[in-house]
Formats: sequence, structure tokens, C-alpha cells
Amino acid sequence: MRASRVAAAAVTAIASLGLMAPTAMAEDHSGQVEASPHAVHRGHTVWLSTESCRSDEGPAWVRIVVDGVSHKVWLKHETGEGLTGAFRVPRDADLGRYGVEGRCDDGREIEGSFWVVSSEPEGSVHAGVGGSVSGPSFTEAAGGGALALVGGLLGLQALRRRRAATRS
Repeated sequence: MRASRVAAAAVTAIASLGLMAPTAMAEDHSGQVEASPHAVHRGHTVWLSTESCRSDEGPAWVRIVVDGVSHKVWLKHETGEGLTGAFRVPRDADLGRYGVEGRCDDGREIEGSFWVVSSEPEGSVHAGVGGSVSGPSFTEAAGGGALALVGGLLGLQALRRRRAATRS
């Protein structure tokens, strides 16, 4: 019994290392660009940052294609944590997801995305009834009271059965 547990633990450890190895190797060749905020309104600024580029290298650049027009944004050392850059979303940009692709100075590819969302509210506001409805009717109150009474009686019966079972 003990040998089977050790063997199962060893197989699990080897399998988990095997699954992690491709991920670790992939991180050497590509990196992530984070967008803040991830959902931005038209005409507003989205901040792009990456920690995937080495800090001792030069700046990185990313390309964003908005409605067929390519925009190049440089990511530079402006903070102590990686490279950052700003992109102002055009006011006439279509709503949806936009990909961000670029390269570090050492050639490593970086990518990410952000969403352009509508700044105008859509649809009607669901604000509830705000107290304009009167209280429950007699039928609703009687039904609720009956349910509470039945629940209480069933609970009492269950307690009495438990006591009777422990005495014998």
C-alpha cells in the first residue's frame, strides 16, 4: 500500500514538471503587454506596460491597428517596473477588442490586447419600482405564514425523533 502511494506521488510530480516545461520555454521567446484600463472609452488613454523586456536593454515598441490605421507606441523606462507607454484611442474607433503586438530591443516578441467600449449608455435603466408597490396581499401573507408554520413543525418533529433515538 505504501509503495503504491509513493509511486503515485512520483508519477504526479513528473507529469506536472512535464506540463510546466513547455510553458517555461515559451516565456523565453515571447512576453506579455498589459493594458490599463483593460476596457477603455473612445478618446481616452490606455497605458501599455511590459515587464517581459530586459531592463538593461533599450525601449520596446508595440503596434496597434485601429480601423485599418497602424499606430506605433514606444514603451520606455518611466517606472521602476518595466517599460510603459500611452496610447490615446481615436474618438471614432470601432468598439471591440484590439490586439497589441511588438518587440523588445533584444528581439523578443510581446503581445496583449485591450477593449474599446462605448461611453454612451445603451438601453433603459433598470431602477426597480422604488416603493410604488403596496405590501403583500392577504393570500401571499397567509401562504408565507403557512410555509413558516409547516417548516417549524417539521423541525420540531426532527428534534423529537433525534432525542428519542439517543435515549434508547
